[in-house]
Amino acid sequence: MHIPKFGRIALVVATLMAAIAWLPAANAAPAGNLFAAEVDISERTKEAKRDATRRALAEVMIKVSGSRTIAREGNARVLLESAESYVQQFRYTPNGTILLGFDGRKLLNEMRVAGLPVWGSDRPATLMWLAVDYGNGDRQLITADNQGEVRREIETLAASRGIPLVWPLYDSTDRAMVQVADVWGGFDDNIIEASERYGTEAVLVARVARGASGPMYGSWELSIEGVDTNWRGGFGQSINRLADYYAERLSVTRSSGPASRLAMSITGLGNAAAYADAISSVEKLGMVDRLQVVQVNADQVVLDLTVRGDASQLKRALGLNRVLAPDADSSGTLAYRYTR
Repeated sequence: MHIPKFGRIALVVATLMAAIAWLPAANAAPAGNLFAAEVDISERTKEAKRDATRRALAEVMIKVSGSRTIAREGNARVLLESAESYVQQFRYTPNGTILLGFDGRKLLNEMRVAGLPVWGSDRPATLMWLAVDYGNGDRQLITADNQGEVRREIETLAASRGIPLVWPLYDSTDRAMVQVADVWGGFDDNIIEASERYGTEAVLVARVARGASGPMYGSWELSIEGVDTNWRGGFGQSINRLADYYAERLSVTRSSGPASRLAMSITGLGNAAAYADAISSVEKLGMVDRLQVVQVNADQVVLDLTVRGDASQLKRALGLNRVLAPDADSSGTLAYRYTR
């Protein structure tokens, strides 16, 4: 590392990076522990625990790979056969379940060696505007204060895919811009304007009602990277579609190509905390194997990255990152500006 003039700043950056490495982004809601799962267990025997451990590891691998079908892959089955070797802790619950925590570092390393897809901790936060029609003209907006069945169901599904959701506070600021009728009627301009304060990577607007067969079903619209995507579906289908969208852009495998060495510059860094935040946001990308600070200037840092894939894939991943934006004033291939 060559930092001729700013060694003290680099030291502060390194210290802050260590301190914030395990914290979620300021605009993200907890996605749950990516390396833990709770599954049913019929009895507390060695055989039942072994079966539960396999099922729990399969759930964890879905979260950390982004693939719903990963357990069917040959290399994944090998890891599942030795599921107990990844267990760090477990606990039986009074509800007939067992909660298992796995060694994330070991599991990710083995998945990479096996050529399986790996999705890092770069989990985009999604602001959820959900209007529910309960019938007889009773329509409700699900908010941060709502602890009802609908919200619990959505959050359980999102946690199973490692997707952090943010719910609107629906305080006086939100109410001045958005009413339930706006969400139900699809007045997107009002919703997008109200969403800006939350600073999430994506906004998901849904209008659902209970169908004749019971489950909630309706229309969904995802706004991200300036693009709107629409579909109709139930809760499970729609959360899976959202997770698949992210995973397609952020998960990588050894087959994504040989490792590449890329130089990246980030400007707009006004203090040590900004340096740490910017570097951490890059380091968390699943495709980044190694990051080294090469140079630190007054408001800029230059990084040497080793990534699985190429520059275009890295740009695609960074497109879901609200911390950094392409620097329009630079002709550099990987020139970004800190936006927080």
